[in-house]
Amino acid sequence: MSTTQKATRRTEWPKELRMPVEAIIGESVLHSLGEPENLHTVQVKPVFGGTYRVNVYVRADATFKVAHSYFLEADADGRVLASAPPIRRMY
Repeated sequence: MSTTQKATRRTEWPKELRMPVEAIIGESVLHSLGEPENLHTVQVKPVFGGTYRVNVYVRADATFKVAHSYFLEADADGRVLASAPPIRRMY
């Protein structure tokens, strides 16, 4: 008997254990980009189908500004398939 476990897709997990796909996408963007200094939040908004607008906000004095913005496509498990502009490691 094999002791290895087969990886399961997020969509196969019980609904109450699933992390929202937007949270997975936000973490993926930060993992690829790196964490900017004074990070405030990562906003992930569905646009249509599997496309999303992702804005990375940072604190700037007494306000917040968008430091990075991406239009991306992701699958049902939150894996980023394409991004415009491409996400590059900055931090």
